[in-house]
Amino acid sequence: MSAPIYADPILDGAADPAVIKRRGTNEWWMFYTNRRATFEGAGVEWVHGSPIGIAVSTDGGASWHYKGTVAGLDDPADPGLNTHWAPEVIWAEGEYHMYLSYITGTPDRWPGYERHIVHYVSDDLQQWKRIGPLHLNSNYVIDAAVAKCPDGLYRLWYKDEGNGSSTGVATSTNLYDWTNGGVAIPATPGHEGPNVFVLGGWYWMIVDEWRGLGVFRSDDAIAWARQGLILDRPGADPLDRQIGRHADVVVNGDEAAIFYFTHPHWSAAHTAEAQGFSDRRTVIHWARLTVEDGQLVCRRDESPAPLDSSRLDPPVGAPAPMAGLGARPGPIDGSEPKALAKPRVHAATVNALVQKILNGDYPEGRPLPPEATLCAALGVSHSALREAMRILSVKGLVKARPRIGTVVQPRSQWKMLDEQLIGWLSAGDTGGSFATDLIAVRLSLEPMAAGMAAETAAARDLAVMEEALERMVAAAGADDIQAYVSADRDFHAGLLAACHNGLLGQMSAIVTATADYCLRTNSHKGRRPSESVKWHAELLDCIRLKDHEGAIAAATAIFAEQQHRHEPGVRAHR
Repeated sequence: MSAPIYADPILDGAADPAVIKRRGTNEWWMFYTNRRATFEGAGVEWVHGSPIGIAVSTDGGASWHYKGTVAGLDDPADPGLNTHWAPEVIWAEGEYHMYLSYITGTPDRWPGYERHIVHYVSDDLQQWKRIGPLHLNSNYVIDAAVAKCPDGLYRLWYKDEGNGSSTGVATSTNLYDWTNGGVAIPATPGHEGPNVFVLGGWYWMIVDEWRGLGVFRSDDAIAWARQGLILDRPGADPLDRQIGRHADVVVNGDEAAIFYFTHPHWSAAHTAEAQGFSDRRTVIHWARLTVEDGQLVCRRDESPAPLDSSRLDPPVGAPAPMAGLGARPGPIDGSEPKALAKPRVHAATVNALVQKILNGDYPEGRPLPPEATLCAALGVSHSALREAMRILSVKGLVKARPRIGTVVQPRSQWKMLDEQLIGWLSAGDTGGSFATDLIAVRLSLEPMAAGMAAETAAARDLAVMEEALERMVAAAGADDIQAYVSADRDFHAGLLAACHNGLLGQMSAIVTATADYCLRTNSHKGRRPSESVKWHAELLDCIRLKDHEGAIAAATAIFAEQQHRHEPGVRAHR
């Protein structure tokens, strides 16, 4: 489509759309963050104080009319104007659920204000009952996405700003009580706004990376493999030339409609502050999504097929669509995706083949056994084996050769920066040689990244690193090496994110992979966490002061201390 399908007529700041069918009608409802684009104050106050707008479509999503805003969302203890972001609205367990990002008041800056995800329920999408905030991994959480998964549990994914702005995950059996489940997607590349849906037999997660939408694929909604970006290139319409942001997906048979927003007149980096109405204005678009050869493809300039309302309302007495995968996200008819009937088959097949390659059972340069032999040995179907081979081929481990078969590639051809491959290699690195190589790469690149961060880090980047450093200090005081390494990993991931460089952002996999190695090595050599806290504090001070040379020297000192067990004077390098 490319051209906008909706602009808010009151505040002109429609963003973060969530689209759902109103059962028993032919109406599709869009809930959205209504930023105050017309607000004239400085800073980011215009992004706060936002109500949740409603628009309705009766032609399958092609056009929308304004219906008003949602009432009754505030905490009764919070008088005055409050902030509402990124509604997630689903139909499940016989009622509508909304999971809303909520901030008390209207802050004019990013850091220092708690953010919570609050749960509401409704029978009709109009009147909402406030259940209360979810107790997640931190008090700085936004952007919920909810789906029911193959293991029978509901999962809620969210941006956890208290944990390096990674995508956290929690599980529930009933959508009311949630158990924290750690990190689903690491913090770098920087991102927010997860959205999860099922299409083409796969679970998909898209996240807003402020340079387009990052795409991840899974067969179990637990382990996610990155695929790349969509909506990172301009659309044809003059009002769709900027990157697509925070999106929602409605699955419609064999394809889907993706609803996203843009700043049509603003192309600055996401760390810059929008200065006036022209920069702050946002509009909603939609585009067509398909799955082709296991890849998610977005055709930005193509209109999706009209959303089919009838398939979401089964006749009385007929089975309802699968909870959590009915109206959104998931198959529109509620059928179990074929590839999910045995949700772990592909992952188990890939892992078994990788282990045999790493163990030398399938040597480099030699062909793998015939397909029928492998299927029998692994106990999987031909289609499962072929999909596993395709995954290994993408990572460079194997290659199909005419008249020879599938051959194990030499390591020089492997995609060594692939996060999953790094994880496999690290897990089998009993001698530490691979981790030593990774640390050497960090030593050559991270001081340079520190210098870049001193020039590019924004306030929210500093807040992420400050929070990680606070956890490092606390862990060092308790002599908790494992907690220290976790915080250290988040600090360095935040450093790379602060560069706002997509290539350096990809290096976060190396940071994560070296964490366990550092934990083992430091424990074995008797090093305690307190030995390097001061160098990290020095580095953060240099970045905060925009001291390019000092940041490089501080980062170099961190790795010199790590490799040589001494602490060279940072100030002497200036």
